[in-house]
Amino acid sequence: MAQVNQYFNRIALDEQVWETVWTLRFPPFATFERVMDYLKMCPELKTFDIEKCSHVLNDEMMATISQKCPSIMNLLLGSGKATSQAVLDAVKQLDRLEELHLQDSVIDPSLFTQLLEDGLRAIHLPNCGMSIDDVLDDASRNPALTELDLSRNDLSSAFIDSIPDFFPNLEILKLEEVPIPANSVSNALTRLDHLKRLDLGQNNCIAIHFRHDNIESLDLEGSNTSQSIQLECPKLQELKMDGKFLNTIRINSENLNYLDLHNLPCLTNLALNLPSLTDLYFAHCGGMDQVIPTLNPRDLPALKKIRFEGEVVRVRSSQLSAFCQSFPKLAELSLIDIKRIREISLKSPNLRSLTIRNTGFTDFNLNCPNLESLTVNGCKDLWDNTIFKLKDSFFNLKSINFNNSDHLSHDGILQLLKSLRNLEEISAENCPWITSMKMENHVIKIFKLNHCKGLEEFQVESSSLEVLQLDWAAKIKKFNSKTPKLSQMSLDGAVGGLEEFSISSETLKEIKLSGMLKLEKFEIDCPNLQSLSLIKCVPLTEELLYKSTSRCSQIREIEISGCKEIKNLNFQTYPNVERISLGELRNLTQVSIPNSCQVKSLFLDWCAKINDTVVSLLTQSNPMLTDLRLLGLPMVKSLSIRSSSLERLSLEKCLNLKSMVLECSKLYRFQIKLCKMMTSAHLNCSSIKVLDIDELTRMVDLNFESFSSVNAIMMHRIRSHVPNLVDFKLKSCKVEEKAVNYALESFAKLNKLKLEGCDLPMGLRAPKRPKLDID
Repeated sequence: MAQVNQYFNRIALDEQVWETVWTLRFPPFATFERVMDYLKMCPELKTFDIEKCSHVLNDEMMATISQKCPSIMNLLLGSGKATSQAVLDAVKQLDRLEELHLQDSVIDPSLFTQLLEDGLRAIHLPNCGMSIDDVLDDASRNPALTELDLSRNDLSSAFIDSIPDFFPNLEILKLEEVPIPANSVSNALTRLDHLKRLDLGQNNCIAIHFRHDNIESLDLEGSNTSQSIQLECPKLQELKMDGKFLNTIRINSENLNYLDLHNLPCLTNLALNLPSLTDLYFAHCGGMDQVIPTLNPRDLPALKKIRFEGEVVRVRSSQLSAFCQSFPKLAELSLIDIKRIREISLKSPNLRSLTIRNTGFTDFNLNCPNLESLTVNGCKDLWDNTIFKLKDSFFNLKSINFNNSDHLSHDGILQLLKSLRNLEEISAENCPWITSMKMENHVIKIFKLNHCKGLEEFQVESSSLEVLQLDWAAKIKKFNSKTPKLSQMSLDGAVGGLEEFSISSETLKEIKLSGMLKLEKFEIDCPNLQSLSLIKCVPLTEELLYKSTSRCSQIREIEISGCKEIKNLNFQTYPNVERISLGELRNLTQVSIPNSCQVKSLFLDWCAKINDTVVSLLTQSNPMLTDLRLLGLPMVKSLSIRSSSLERLSLEKCLNLKSMVLECSKLYRFQIKLCKMMTSAHLNCSSIKVLDIDELTRMVDLNFESFSSVNAIMMHRIRSHVPNLVDFKLKSCKVEEKAVNYALESFAKLNKLKLEGCDLPMGLRAPKRPKLDID
């Protein structure tokens, strides 16, 4: 498979390779010439997709397709300027063609009838402006056709009634936005014995009665004129429907296990006989007070999940309670965006999960002894006194979610923690009344208080807590944690100024802190910590850093950014560190990494005082370094890197860098961008595969040495982003013929091209410019 994507400006591949291409897709900006070039190089092409750039399609291209690509089986054309006759001529010459897609074009209806005579397996002609009034003749009968899409065309009822006679083996039929008489649905389409998927979206039938033994997928979305739908489809597995006037729905199916009824404001009569149904969702449906009593447990014996959602849903608390008691297997109930309900009273012995989100209720009375998960999210009128009712009712409750509750305070949370001893997870995100949290000796494992903007102090001492999230607790000043089992902790976005931070954990592996503006206490006692991120910790110095992390010898990744007091960093305290990222350390002048460390990745970003010498010493003293990034280093002016391990190198926005020498035998990816003062570069990199350069407008001298491959793609990149290149030297490189010829023809200001010890191509052409010196 070959996909020409948006990042390729030019592709230079050997024709031998193109013989194996089976699938070719083009991006929207492809040109006519480029598409034609590729077609001529793909004799074994099986699938050709030009739908996204069909503006280049014309009669000439259709002729080329049929002549140069005789093996095509799937043809996706989209709209274009090709005439119906050109398309038909190409189809007749493509003996192996099985599937044709042609949409959003105005074509002659005769094209459709003639395509049928060619015995195609699949024909897709949506929105092609066709008007088929009469029944087809016998020559158009096609038993081989299994997929047919005639959506958004003008089809007569006589033609629709004849579909089973002419295409008896259809498996997929799409007639979206096609006016279909109700009797055609109930009579004609039911005679398609092999039909598995039917799309009748946005039809104009007032009543739909469809019975089929093999249908598996049915789409009736947009049935805005339908008032009644009756389906008897035992193998139905997927059903889509909605309709603003639909009031009666009756469905019989043995295999349907998921049913989503949405946008049915007039629904009042619902009869479901679905023995396999487990999930039933009502979204924006009216008349629920009439529908719920009609749901019979004998018709829905497997029902486990039900959800009511939307403003128009009218449902009473007593009906919900009776409904939950009548369905013995019901385990999950969700009430979402139902503003009219004020009190929720439920009694369900088997209910395991209850979700109440964005409702207007102020009180609830729940008798659900086996409830394990409770979500009360976005309920603006929820107060602590309502929460207190939970503490004596749900001894099996394991998870509680009170996110976006405006009036929930820390007192309500603490009362629950003291009473519900089986509680393992609690989430109270974006609750502004939570100002402090002090908890001790509780079995909770997961605690989330993200975006609690009023939280100022957090203290926890727990032997069971494993996950703690306090992201964007903007005003937090004091954080103290003694949690030996804590494995994940996040405290990001404390922009108000964290003053005290103390944590002790035997299992914590990652710490991410930001926004410490006024540091009075900083202690990290985590012997198994592997990742440490400190961002915008303004008062942090290197001495405080070493002291606070003295027991963190297992750190493998360390990130320090925006800490302006740090001047000199020595990583001998972290013998196992493998990845170092230093950013926006404007006073940092020296970085020392001893040979005993096994650093593999080093990123230096916007460190204004790091110079050439520091970078060169770092690359020489770290024999395991494979990935190096230098971004925004104004003091780096002349760079020399010699490394036998470096594999990836990125130089970006080093605005004063003028010259560079690289001797890296394992370097395979080199990226250099926006180094606008660069004038010369010498690259001795025998393993280079990817050369990504951008905006080197002042470079005039470029040397490649020991490159294993210099190809046309690389030359095109150089020509585009090094426009003023004068001297170009290639030494001991393997150079492709296309690469040299491209350089000779395309480098406008090149005066000298030197090839020394290179494997010269046989087809080297003479330069067009007489002043160009080739050595």
